[in-house]
Amino acid sequence: MEAQRQADASRYVRDARMSADRRYSVQKEQRDRVAQAAKLISKDELLRASDVLNRVLEEAPGLDEARDQMGRLDRRLTARLNRRFPSAQHQAAHEGIYQYNQSQWDAAGRSLRLALDAGPLPDDLVSARLEDYAALADKKAAEDLWRRERQDLLAGAQRAEQEGDLNRARLNLEKVLARDPADPQARAALSNLGAVTTAVKKAVREEARLKEVPRLLSKATLDMVNERYTEALETLNQVLEIDPTNAGAIEQVGEVKRLMQGRKLYVPPVQIKTSAEERYREGLRLYGDEKYDDARAAFEEALRLDPKHEEARQALRRIKERENKGAAK
Repeated sequence: MEAQRQADASRYVRDARMSADRRYSVQKEQRDRVAQAAKLISKDELLRASDVLNRVLEEAPGLDEARDQMGRLDRRLTARLNRRFPSAQHQAAHEGIYQYNQSQWDAAGRSLRLALDAGPLPDDLVSARLEDYAALADKKAAEDLWRRERQDLLAGAQRAEQEGDLNRARLNLEKVLARDPADPQARAALSNLGAVTTAVKKAVREEARLKEVPRLLSKATLDMVNERYTEALETLNQVLEIDPTNAGAIEQVGEVKRLMQGRKLYVPPVQIKTSAEERYREGLRLYGDEKYDDARAAFEEALRLDPKHEEARQALRRIKERENKGAAK
């Protein structure tokens, strides 16, 4: 046992040392690239320097040396933009990269596409990866837009709940979850809202049952006694819509059906529709819990009940995309 303990301790020390060595090696390589970018800035090769620094900062956003050189680069770009360029294409490229570094995603995307659309890129612009940065700018612009929309939807859901408009609150939260079914804030809010909604629905249903159910059951009994079986079933169906588990109504439905079958009469179905919305919301919950097969089944059931349920269709498509990515790996 002691020998095993010592062997384990030695292995842990060795692994920790190797991890530290790897980390040091990565950091050294990043600093070497920053030094390369500094030389490119000094040579006025600003677009290449920007590419090097952006790649380093994607890997190590907090690397002080890279941030310092990015500040230096942006000052040089600002000065460069005030001078003449060899062509309008060069000017658009420099403006786009400067705007990208300033997180002006929409403007960067427009400027870079203007440069790309101006014709074949000269050699000094090819290495700047303008097309890649145009695509990244578009992606980041879309992400920024969604962040703002998400905040508006979450804030709107909170206001709606405070005002008692639970349906509007739920719709806002489901819009967030349709985009990102695992969004933790929206999931938690929808779960809390679900508890409130359930309590309200239960209270409304109970009130409706107390007021309507006895009268409807009496009417159904009278219809059955007078052999108005179809009318009796319709009335019992109303009872079950108010209170789906009403034992008296369920028993009476069975009795009416037996009487109709005994007389060889057509027995119309008495069904309570399952809510497509409930299945969709259940699918969102299951997806958030990473129960993807169950979530898929819930979304498919929602679409079967309501083929026009677009949110369920989108959620099902995302699950299929996730499965395809997993299969590709």
